[in-house]
Amino acid sequence: MRHALWTVQKSFAGPAGGVSQMLLISPPAFGKFSPFMELFFHGGEATGRGLGAAYATVAQACAARFLDAASMLPPGPVDGVHPDANGLRQLGEAIAKVIAEAAPR
Repeated sequence: MRHALWTVQKSFAGPAGGVSQMLLISPPAFGKFSPFMELFFHGGEATGRGLGAAYATVAQACAARFLDAASMLPPGPVDGVHPDANGLRQLGEAIAKVIAEAAPR
């Protein structure tokens, strides 16, 4: 993740060839995994609880904005991972707010 952010920063693809502004979004909290998701995330509940703090640390180190999806979204009700339509709307609105706040005036 950090490498990807640094690659974007060094690309000089931002306005006037400068550094792009970046937004790093941590995943939503995990819930009860569906049998299929259990195949991929078994035992991941504990790791999931620490992702927000880990992503925040990386965002700070890379001078990126940060949005902690776990702090605003409930666990995915269908598979324990992915938000439902309401959760996606909430996340989209939060992303739009961060982008609007960062936009030059």
